[in-house]
Amino acid sequence: MDERSGRVVAQRLARKICPSCATSYYPPPKLLESVGWDHRSGELFQKGEGCRECNMTGFRGRVGIYEVMVLDEEIKRLIHAAGSETDLRMYLAQTGWKPLRLKALDLVECGESTLEEVLRVTRSEVSVGSPTGEGADTVL
Repeated sequence: MDERSGRVVAQRLARKICPSCATSYYPPPKLLESVGWDHRSGELFQKGEGCRECNMTGFRGRVGIYEVMVLDEEIKRLIHAAGSETDLRMYLAQTGWKPLRLKALDLVECGESTLEEVLRVTRSEVSVGSPTGEGADTVL
């Protein structure tokens, strides 16, 4: 990549589940549905119950979630040609790019944060009816 190429970065801080009071639970089906995981209704997930260590919040510490888009020649071409958001997202998907919401859901997968926290920190990233980031309201 040459030095004229740029990057666009989006970032959020998500609260981490307190390790002292972490427990397994079955999230409500509506919550799973809100992130596009309705097929996972029988799975256990993690959350903090609240303890002295976390001041009864269930969370202790934070973790950064980052979305980075490299402005390569193809992205620049799409922008200059007034390509649609769909065109941009299709190209980005081919390059391995993941929207912020999906990166945040990776934290839920590994038990670092909760579904509720992911929804809280990425709510503005997704338009109604699109839990995975397709049709997001963010500027590419």
